[in-house]
Order: sequence, then structure tokens, then C-alpha cells
Amino acid sequence: MARSSRKDAEKHRTEVIEAAARLFRERGIEGVSVAELMAAAGLTHGGFYKQFGSKEELAELASRAAFADTVAYMDAILGKTPNVRAARKTIVANYLSSAHRDNPGTGCPTAALAHDAASDVFGPAYAEGVEAMAGRLRAAGDPRPLATIAQLAGALLIARATRGTALSDQILDQARSALEAVEK
Repeated sequence: MARSSRKDAEKHRTEVIEAAARLFRERGIEGVSVAELMAAAGLTHGGFYKQFGSKEELAELASRAAFADTVAYMDAILGKTPNVRAARKTIVANYLSSAHRDNPGTGCPTAALAHDAASDVFGPAYAEGVEAMAGRLRAAGDPRPLATIAQLAGALLIARATRGTALSDQILDQARSALEAVEK
């Protein structure tokens, strides 16, 4: 069997990081095996340790990738919405939506990865991601971006925990209303 080129190896590494970012947000780090990660990336289990020193190393890279996606999303809103208050409102509304609640694998890692970050698996990467998000909220005119992130993530966690009930939608609606009221 022919060996992969350096370009292929980098492509595979990126695919594994992207798959891990999605699966870790969906199920947590302990909820996903190395074999599942590699299968999700379309690769064999044996190639994992050629690319990564450990699952913890991959968790840090996946966390950084997930936060980079979220920050890029926020940047896109800021870039196309000239009014910073409108940008903040859009960010809050999208964050506290049923679509975000129901799709943790593609959503913000703040709520999805909090448990794993608290266990020091990749705490510094998580903290840097939260700081980057706070910077984007500050750019959107938010005077208390860390408080906003805490409210967003907390509401999303509870809404996910109560998914399938009327209470879940009420949590999203009331948190969105409370955050919009801060702006007025």
C-alpha cells in the first residue's frame, strides 16, 4: 500500500480535527472513542497516533477549531451588519434559537465543551476561545460580554437538557428577551 503524501496527511489531520470538533460538541470527549473519531473522518484507527500524540492533544486542537468556527461566524455577522446593536441582537437571537439548541455538533463550544474544559483536558484553549468570543461581543457594542456569554451558554445548556418540552423553548425565549432588554 502506498504511503500518503505530506499534503494528504495534512488533509487527513484536518478532517480528524473537524470530525472531533463536531463529535466532542455532541457527546463530550469521553463519549467518543478514537475509532469513532477516525471512522467519522473516513480513516482507519491505526493512523491516529501518526497524527496526534494523544486524544487530549486532539481535544485541544478540536476545541480551538470549534471556537475558531464560532468566532468566524460572529465576525461574519459583524461584517455584514453595520449597526453594532443589530449585530449583537442577531448573535443573541441565533445563539438562543431552537436550531442551535438542536445541533450541538455544529454549534458554539462554550456550552457544549464546558464540562470537558472544567476537567482540565483543554482548559487554556477553552479560555482563549471564550476571550475571543467576548472580543466579538464587545465589538458588537456589548458592555458586559462575559456576562452575556455566561447567560447564553447557561440558557443553551438548560434548553438542551429540557429539549422536547415546552420549557425548553420558554428558556430560549426568556433568555433572548432578557438579553435584548439589556440593550435598551
